[in-house]
Amino acid sequence: MCISEKHPLIRYFGNKKEIVYYKKLQDDLTYYSIQRKEYADIDIAEILYLLKKYDAELCVPLSIGGEVKGIWIISEKLSKAIFSREETNWISNIAAQVSTVVENILLYEQLLHSERLAMLGQMSAAVAHEIRNH
Repeated sequence: MCISEKHPLIRYFGNKKEIVYYKKLQDDLTYYSIQRKEYADIDIAEILYLLKKYDAELCVPLSIGGEVKGIWIISEKLSKAIFSREETNWISNIAAQVSTVVENILLYEQLLHSERLAMLGQMSAAVAHEIRNH
């Protein structure tokens, strides 16, 4: 599922770079939303609705260029067991690799766009040259 960069969940993770358990996030948003200024303009109900909809157990921020650009929502295990430290480390490593891949895709798209603009500039110069010479 794609969500906007303005979605409250993305804004919540704006400064967080670590994996967050749903229960901790739920407690954090429920109990501290009134006290903390960082949560003042975040729609807590919308975040909790989204996470419940997808049976979230873990929320993993995907950072590109130091900014959170996506969230990987992982549902609970079939066994209902809690994720171990090794599993969360493994998930964190995968998230870092996914972030790198997405960043490389975005950089490649920028490169293609730059090449197209350069080619268009060369074609424009050639056409202008031909018009001047005729």
